[in-house]
Amino acid sequence: MPSQAVQRPLWHSINADARFFWLSCIVTIVLSFKQLSFNLSTQLLLMINLIIGLPHGASDFLWIQKNTTGVATCLVGCVGYLSVVLLCIWAWVNFPPLALAVFLALSAYHFGQDWENKGTFWQVTAGLSAISIPYMMWPEETLFLFQLITFDHPVHPLITTSLASGFWVGLCWCAIQLQQQRWQYAEVLMLYLIGYIVQPLAFFTLYFCSLHSIRHYRLTVKQQVITPSQIYLMLTIAATCAGSIIMISHHMIVIASDVNLTGFATLFIALFALTVPHCLIHRIKSHTH
Repeated sequence: MPSQAVQRPLWHSINADARFFWLSCIVTIVLSFKQLSFNLSTQLLLMINLIIGLPHGASDFLWIQKNTTGVATCLVGCVGYLSVVLLCIWAWVNFPPLALAVFLALSAYHFGQDWENKGTFWQVTAGLSAISIPYMMWPEETLFLFQLITFDHPVHPLITTSLASGFWVGLCWCAIQLQQQRWQYAEVLMLYLIGYIVQPLAFFTLYFCSLHSIRHYRLTVKQQVITPSQIYLMLTIAATCAGSIIMISHHMIVIASDVNLTGFATLFIALFALTVPHCLIHRIKSHTH
């Protein structure tokens, strides 16, 4: 008698590192259908990014420690990493439009690895589809943020053209991949829907914190670069620092809607400075495995 295939519950069919992302998306969609106000203050979004998103690159230093021999070599690796960070900050301050273009290109490549491992071109295609969504859905708000983080420099037409092209090419690519039953691209399709519902900062926070960073944490633990207890400690330190800064500065977490966006601008510059060495570490990892 032929054995019957065991039906897996839908919840177990979803990648474990994406379950929090899907829950966040479902909550967002339900709230939008019920026409409930879901306006998170910029300061609260900033805190979420500081607590969950930004620390995920800290495992790079643990990787350096694990893959170097001796204290001196490890110290050289860490100093080199921090030197790249400082160089990136200097480049952003002095050449913000160019730095923004480099940041978006690196982000497309890096985020594309959440769904694609075929090659650099397809990784950039997948990643560009994700980062282009806020611009296509909320163009005025996105351009305002670009000008904010580039100190009121005009956005180069090449950036807006690339984002517009990436949006439609990525949507077609997503449809093709889903037709081939590559179900991880359902996450990208959901991002298109979420991008229509929420504004750019909330969209970035939802993707960066509930999917990309969580996926990176789980992958890092799987590769035994960092233990779960180290992750909890890292998040606890980040939460304490971020919470203390915000509480001291504003005396409350959720504040008025006219909050200054300088903190978020600083966050994006920090992300750029950390993304460059983070991507370099990932390239070294790929060549050593």
